[in-house]
Amino acid sequence: MRIRKIGICLLALLLLTLLGSSVFAKPNLFDPVEETGVLVFRSNKFYVNGMELKLGSERIRASDYDENGTVDMVWQELLNLRGRKVTIAGYRDRLSNNYDRMYVMMINGRYFPNPKVR
Repeated sequence: MRIRKIGICLLALLLLTLLGSSVFAKPNLFDPVEETGVLVFRSNKFYVNGMELKLGSERIRASDYDENGTVDMVWQELLNLRGRKVTIAGYRDRLSNNYDRMYVMMINGRYFPNPKVR
């Protein structure tokens, strides 16, 4: 019985060692990250520092992200921010191992509703 437990522990340790570099070395899906850079709009997608922003529903009114005094649809708010420096907080796409994609939770310190998660 004791040999079996030791064998299971060694197998678990081996798996953690083999998988550790790919599983634990990259950012966790639930660890928030923050990117500050210029907002770019290209091919119907928004990017900051080359990272694609996953927005969920852009057809809702949320907040005055562009600070022009009017709360527009999220899509319009972000179009108004093109070419300006923004700070985006959210979660990287760990599920598909695509770390160049972020699920947006905040834009310039203002909460963003319903991020797009599979």
